[in-house]
Amino acid sequence: MRDPLFPLLSAFGTSRGIEQVHARLGRGSTARLSTQIRLLYSVMPGAENERNKVLIMYSRRLEEILTQLGRNPADLIWARRMLDLRHELARTLLATPAERLESVYKGDLGEACFTLLNGGISGYPPLEQERQFVADLMRQVTVDNANHVTLNTILAAMLYENPYKYLPCELLPGIPVWLLRTVFRCVLGQQWLFREKSEIEFYYRNLSRWVDYLHANILDNPASARWQEVLRAFLQYASFVSLYFSWHNLRHICRQRAELIELAQELWGDRPDFEFAPRARETGRIRFGVLMQDLDPRSETYATLPVFAHLDREAIEIILITRAMREKKSAELEKYCAARADRLVEIPADIKTSVEIIRALDLDAIWIGTNMAAGASTFVQLCAHRLARVQLTGGCSPVTTGFRNMDVFVSGDLAEPSHGAQEQYTERLTCMNGPVLCFDFGQQQERAPSQIINRAMLGIPEGVTVYAAGANFFKITPELEEAWIRILAATPDSRLLLYPFNLNWTNYYLVGPFFLRITATCKRLGVEAGRVVVKPPLPDIADVRAMLGNVADIYLDSFPHSGMTSLIDPLLVGVPTVVLEGNSQRSRMASGALRDMDLPELIASDGESYIRLAAELGQDRERRQRLAGEIRHKMAKPPKFLDPAWCGVEMTRLLKDLVVR
Repeated sequence: MRDPLFPLLSAFGTSRGIEQVHARLGRGSTARLSTQIRLLYSVMPGAENERNKVLIMYSRRLEEILTQLGRNPADLIWARRMLDLRHELARTLLATPAERLESVYKGDLGEACFTLLNGGISGYPPLEQERQFVADLMRQVTVDNANHVTLNTILAAMLYENPYKYLPCELLPGIPVWLLRTVFRCVLGQQWLFREKSEIEFYYRNLSRWVDYLHANILDNPASARWQEVLRAFLQYASFVSLYFSWHNLRHICRQRAELIELAQELWGDRPDFEFAPRARETGRIRFGVLMQDLDPRSETYATLPVFAHLDREAIEIILITRAMREKKSAELEKYCAARADRLVEIPADIKTSVEIIRALDLDAIWIGTNMAAGASTFVQLCAHRLARVQLTGGCSPVTTGFRNMDVFVSGDLAEPSHGAQEQYTERLTCMNGPVLCFDFGQQQERAPSQIINRAMLGIPEGVTVYAAGANFFKITPELEEAWIRILAATPDSRLLLYPFNLNWTNYYLVGPFFLRITATCKRLGVEAGRVVVKPPLPDIADVRAMLGNVADIYLDSFPHSGMTSLIDPLLVGVPTVVLEGNSQRSRMASGALRDMDLPELIASDGESYIRLAAELGQDRERRQRLAGEIRHKMAKPPKFLDPAWCGVEMTRLLKDLVVR
């Protein structure tokens, strides 16, 4: 009997693109990790000799396992061998005497476990033969037993279930410093995969409790060496990206995060606050800085270009500020960006020096074109400082930044709810007359696709309705996945084409567990798994558009975190796009774009109407054809989200209002 995942796996293939997806589990780490584990097992007690022999056998195979997964992350045979290794690691941790755990974990075993945990090993469900072992393990780490559980047990459990599910924040004082990075990466870091429905809600509640606890204790004990170590671990490993995929207002937790980042600057010698002298150029040009981490060809660059590329240059002086980089791949785009500014100022990686350079520019206003509401990189820490008289940001951050020195969040009135929008932000919310984002792709030429992908190549029959979705892997929660499979169930003779592995987000995805989850959802809802086709990364955006034009009938947007960049591709080729409009900017990006195009009939108000609308379109070819013609006509104008000149007029007006008047 062939594996139930066969249709998905055969569609995914083994192209070179897959090697890039799992490079991190492939060539880069195999030799070191294999050596670490091989060396580790020699320190185990003599009574464990038989187990050590098994472990050594696995360690010798580890390099081969990870290399094979690097070539094809969907290979279940090699994935299962890795899961066997996980089981042996868990047993080894449980057998390690408490007095030896620190020395063992601070060495090769800790590095091996952290590598697997950082790579999302807990996203893989237990094998059938180890379910009882895992059930017994998880009973030991339930909240009821939290005060008695050993560190060995916590570490072993982490390999199977993320500790945000069972590790209360009140246990933090008992977590030694040498274990902080592991705990913080697993509890507070970006989650690779939510395996079941409602996990995102559980994650939100527990992360909120952890941040409440950390915020209170670190701010109450800023001079404590112990709490400063905790703060360092928070800055290095905390990421709030996974919270974007909940429906909650994130203002409070983002403000707490920002206060911890701001405190770190104060503790370690920087001055986030600063008072500029009153503006002395009442009748002169507005001195406007645009701060970007780099000028790489990616979404943040294309979304920031319209902010400055078409301003009124007689009224505004533009100073482009970026970290030094001259990579060949982005040289042309960098020249394009620099040509639309009066000056280009390069800053180093050092925060304090960068702050001094920017403050010396004596800027009236500065726009920060990066996502400041995810991790806490040194660039994000730089953005916590007062750098200009007025500081602005916009849709590159899908939620509020929380920073006290960030004055204005620029959104679009089409992307904000009519009531209560300001409640989502710590900044003053100011809206342009249009969508939340506009894109300028510079002088990027439309390339010819490297290959012509048709239905036959994907194993999709002619005559069936094809739904397509290009939302990134991380946006596809179990709830969203279920909605899509329910659409298939409601639409006879239909297929779902997914291409979720955008390498601009990361080059590492949990492909195997993702397939397992889709297959389980299909089985539960009575849909054949072979009706879902998953495509590996395509080499260029031209290939994506060509594939959609040849294959797709309807595009399904994601929720709660809707698309914007990914939405452009189906609209450019005239594919009707179904979106769900939520209660925040991140859940109204797509609906704002469709309202900009006067296409409200493609906007659903809740999950059930989203499923119903998609199913109705799937069974109405004439309506799809009419909508496709309307979309092509309106995209040719172009709409505001592809009109940098419109954005330039709006930004000129906004800057004059903020700075001059």
